[in-house]
Amino acid sequence: MQAPARFAGTVGKAEQKRAPRRRPRWLVLFNCQGFGLSNCLELLCPELVVTTVNVLRAQEELEAISGKLRTYDRVIVGSSMLTAPTELCRSVSAAVSDLPNFVRCPEIWFSGYHPDSCLLALEGPLAENTQIGWHSAIVYAAYRAGLDRRAAAELFCESIYRELGYLDCWAVARDEIFKEFDEHGLDIREEFVQWSRRGPFMHTANHPKIAVLMGLARVLLRKFDLPITECGIVPHDNLVNGAVFPVYPEIASVLGVQGSLLFKRGGRYRLIELEPYIERSFEIYENAEGVEPSFEYYSDVVSNVRSRLRAII
Repeated sequence: MQAPARFAGTVGKAEQKRAPRRRPRWLVLFNCQGFGLSNCLELLCPELVVTTVNVLRAQEELEAISGKLRTYDRVIVGSSMLTAPTELCRSVSAAVSDLPNFVRCPEIWFSGYHPDSCLLALEGPLAENTQIGWHSAIVYAAYRAGLDRRAAAELFCESIYRELGYLDCWAVARDEIFKEFDEHGLDIREEFVQWSRRGPFMHTANHPKIAVLMGLARVLLRKFDLPITECGIVPHDNLVNGAVFPVYPEIASVLGVQGSLLFKRGGRYRLIELEPYIERSFEIYENAEGVEPSFEYYSDVVSNVRSRLRAII
């Protein structure tokens, strides 16, 4: 049926004049959390176009995109990407520091479920992992104290955790993450409550579950007044392919969640029990005899555990 004469031709002309709406473009320069965060951003805000670069692994990609940084509406940069003592991270800091569209956002780092996990070094023999990527401060301290493997295993008990302060770490870690995000103008408290209600929301201290990245995406979208579409769909949790550190049973009991002493290997859906984990850890330390831990972030944690265990044993 033809349109009435007084409207004939006007609809077509209006459509021709209407310019396509420009979709906002964000660039996310992050660590391994970046891909999950970007997927969450696009799922929650369909009008948003997000490009992601894992700064720790994609130097060539970063160099290729460096001349286009001002073409993005927002450049979201992980805080550690600006402070890590590496040449690549120094390059990132220099590239974005004077951008008007630059937004600094903390990565999710929460040790409340895994107070015993630690990194000892970024390179060298102590950087070798135990097939899960993280060391146990208790196991390392036991080795340095001259204990054997069996004695090290016996330290995994409530009385030791209490002496080391592990049973009180969750609230401290919560306050620390609130403070860090507050300092960047981001309030995650409402989302944090939702994460906590689902049980342990971290695979390791630096690998959040995908629901956490969905929450962080909401916080960022709200900050910049972008519409949020809740559809009940959650992106694939790519970080579960990595290592998963257990929530020790006695710590889990205090927190009201499920616990175990089963360590998941990175890159494989295989679990390691405590004894083989300790065995592999001791092998690493034996091969690194005379080498001291060099990862500064965990230096105080490791030193504290070593001194307290010396006083106990």
